[in-house]
Amino acid sequence: MISQVFVLSPRGDCVIFKDFRGDVPKTTPEAFGRRVQASRAAGSDLPPAVGIDGVQYLHVKVGDLLWVATTRVNLSPSLVSELLLRITVICRDYFGQVTEECVRRNLPLVYELLDEVMDYGFPQNSSTERLKQFIAIQPQAARSLPPGVTGVAGGG
Repeated sequence: MISQVFVLSPRGDCVIFKDFRGDVPKTTPEAFGRRVQASRAAGSDLPPAVGIDGVQYLHVKVGDLLWVATTRVNLSPSLVSELLLRITVICRDYFGQVTEECVRRNLPLVYELLDEVMDYGFPQNSSTERLKQFIAIQPQAARSLPPGVTGVAGGG
Protein backbone atom coordinates (compact mmCIF):
# COMPACT_ATOMS: atom_id res chain seq x y z
CA MET A 1 0.00 0.00 0.00
CA ILE A 2 1.22 3.43 -0.94
CA SER A 3 1.33 6.07 1.77
CA GLN A 4 1.84 9.21 -0.31
CA VAL A 5 2.19 10.42 -3.86
CA PHE A 6 3.90 13.69 -4.63
CA VAL A 7 5.40 15.47 -7.61
CA LEU A 8 8.60 17.49 -7.49
CA SER A 9 9.55 20.17 -9.98
CA PRO A 10 13.12 20.48 -11.30
CA ARG A 11 13.73 23.16 -8.63
CA GLY A 12 12.64 20.76 -5.90
CA ASP A 13 9.25 22.41 -5.29
CA CYS A 14 6.44 20.09 -4.31
CA VAL A 15 3.77 20.57 -6.99
CA ILE A 16 1.34 17.87 -5.81
CA PHE A 17 1.13 16.15 -2.43
CA LYS A 18 -1.46 13.52 -1.58
CA ASP A 19 -1.30 11.60 1.70
CA PHE A 20 -3.40 8.44 1.60
CA ARG A 21 -2.59 6.79 4.93
CA GLY A 22 -1.00 9.26 7.36
CA ASP A 23 1.70 6.79 8.40
CA VAL A 24 4.62 8.69 6.84
CA PRO A 25 5.80 12.17 7.90
CA LYS A 26 4.52 15.06 5.82
CA THR A 27 8.11 16.25 5.42
CA THR A 28 8.93 13.48 2.94
CA PRO A 29 9.00 15.77 -0.13
CA GLU A 30 11.68 17.91 1.50
CA ALA A 31 13.74 14.88 2.57
CA PHE A 32 13.52 13.36 -0.89
CA GLY A 33 14.25 16.71 -2.54
CA ARG A 34 17.41 17.08 -0.46
CA ARG A 35 18.50 13.58 -1.52
CA VAL A 36 17.86 14.43 -5.18
CA GLN A 37 19.88 17.66 -4.88
CA ALA A 38 22.75 15.83 -3.17
CA SER A 39 22.72 13.20 -5.89
CA ARG A 40 22.79 15.85 -8.62
CA ALA A 41 25.63 17.68 -6.86
CA ALA A 42 27.59 14.42 -6.84
CA GLY A 43 26.97 14.06 -10.57
CA SER A 44 24.91 10.90 -10.34
CA ASP A 45 21.30 9.88 -10.80
CA LEU A 46 19.19 8.74 -7.91
CA PRO A 47 18.16 5.08 -8.14
CA PRO A 48 14.41 4.47 -8.67
CA ALA A 49 14.00 3.12 -5.13
CA VAL A 50 15.59 4.86 -2.15
CA GLY A 51 15.20 4.35 1.58
CA ILE A 52 15.43 7.35 3.91
CA ASP A 53 14.71 7.02 7.65
CA GLY A 54 12.53 3.93 7.28
CA VAL A 55 10.50 5.34 4.38
CA GLN A 56 10.83 3.85 0.91
CA TYR A 57 10.70 6.34 -1.97
CA LEU A 58 9.93 5.00 -5.42
CA HIS A 59 10.02 7.46 -8.27
CA VAL A 60 9.81 7.91 -12.01
CA LYS A 61 10.88 10.92 -14.01
CA VAL A 62 8.47 12.07 -16.69
CA GLY A 63 9.62 15.12 -18.59
CA ASP A 64 11.17 17.37 -15.98
CA LEU A 65 8.93 16.20 -13.12
CA LEU A 66 9.67 13.53 -10.52
CA TRP A 67 6.57 11.50 -9.60
CA VAL A 68 7.22 9.89 -6.22
CA ALA A 69 5.38 7.36 -4.07
CA THR A 70 6.29 6.60 -0.47
CA THR A 71 5.62 3.57 1.68
CA ARG A 72 6.73 1.94 4.90
CA VAL A 73 5.95 -1.58 3.71
CA ASN A 74 7.74 -3.81 1.23
CA LEU A 75 6.12 -3.16 -2.16
CA SER A 76 7.10 -4.29 -5.61
CA PRO A 77 9.06 -1.42 -7.16
CA SER A 78 7.84 -2.39 -10.62
CA LEU A 79 4.20 -2.23 -9.48
CA VAL A 80 4.67 1.24 -8.01
CA SER A 81 6.66 2.46 -11.03
CA GLU A 82 3.98 1.17 -13.36
CA LEU A 83 1.27 2.87 -11.30
CA LEU A 84 3.13 6.19 -11.29
CA LEU A 85 3.66 5.96 -15.04
CA ARG A 86 -0.01 5.08 -15.50
CA ILE A 87 -1.01 8.18 -13.50
CA THR A 88 1.12 10.33 -15.81
CA VAL A 89 -0.52 8.72 -18.85
CA ILE A 90 -3.95 9.48 -17.40
CA CYS A 91 -2.91 13.09 -16.82
CA ARG A 92 -1.62 13.31 -20.38
CA ASP A 93 -4.91 11.86 -21.65
CA TYR A 94 -6.80 14.55 -19.74
CA PHE A 95 -4.75 17.66 -20.43
CA GLY A 96 -2.48 16.82 -23.32
CA GLN A 97 0.98 17.05 -21.83
CA VAL A 98 2.57 16.46 -18.47
CA THR A 99 4.56 19.58 -17.69
CA GLU A 100 4.83 21.55 -14.49
CA GLU A 101 2.63 24.30 -15.93
CA CYS A 102 -0.08 21.85 -17.02
CA VAL A 103 -0.06 20.09 -13.67
CA ARG A 104 -0.26 23.39 -11.77
CA ARG A 105 -3.10 24.64 -13.98
CA ASN A 106 -5.00 21.40 -13.36
CA LEU A 107 -4.38 20.84 -9.64
CA PRO A 108 -8.03 20.11 -8.76
CA LEU A 109 -8.26 17.64 -11.62
CA VAL A 110 -5.01 15.89 -10.66
CA TYR A 111 -6.16 15.55 -7.05
CA GLU A 112 -9.51 14.16 -8.16
CA LEU A 113 -7.76 11.71 -10.48
CA LEU A 114 -5.52 10.55 -7.62
CA ASP A 115 -8.59 10.07 -5.44
CA GLU A 116 -10.21 7.89 -8.10
CA VAL A 117 -7.08 5.94 -9.03
CA MET A 118 -6.16 5.10 -5.44
CA ASP A 119 -8.21 4.29 -2.38
CA TYR A 120 -6.41 4.43 0.98
CA GLY A 121 -3.14 3.73 -0.83
CA PHE A 122 -4.39 0.79 -2.89
CA PRO A 123 -4.59 1.11 -6.69
CA GLN A 124 -8.18 0.93 -7.89
CA ASN A 125 -8.96 2.18 -11.37
CA SER A 126 -6.43 3.33 -13.94
CA SER A 127 -8.53 3.28 -17.10
CA THR A 128 -8.92 6.74 -18.60
CA GLU A 129 -12.24 5.80 -20.17
CA ARG A 130 -13.65 4.52 -16.87
CA LEU A 131 -12.36 7.56 -15.01
CA LYS A 132 -14.12 9.92 -17.41
CA GLN A 133 -17.42 8.57 -16.05
CA PHE A 134 -16.55 9.82 -12.56
CA ILE A 135 -14.52 12.99 -13.12
CA ALA A 136 -16.55 16.16 -13.50
CA ILE A 137 -13.72 18.72 -13.60
CA GLN A 138 -12.75 19.94 -17.04
CA PRO A 139 -9.02 20.26 -17.80
CA GLN A 140 -7.42 23.66 -18.26
CA ALA A 141 -5.37 23.94 -21.43
CA ALA A 142 -1.76 25.00 -21.19
CA ARG A 143 -1.11 28.54 -22.24
CA SER A 144 0.37 28.70 -25.68
CA LEU A 145 3.08 31.15 -26.60
CA PRO A 146 2.18 33.99 -28.95
CA PRO A 147 3.37 33.59 -32.55
CA GLY A 148 7.07 34.38 -32.87
CA VAL A 149 7.85 33.61 -29.23
CA THR A 150 9.83 30.41 -28.89
CA GLY A 151 10.89 30.49 -25.27
CA VAL A 152 14.49 30.04 -26.42
CA ALA A 153 17.11 32.69 -25.77
CA GLY A 154 18.11 34.37 -29.00
CA GLY A 155 14.66 33.99 -30.57
CA GLY A 156 15.62 30.86 -32.51
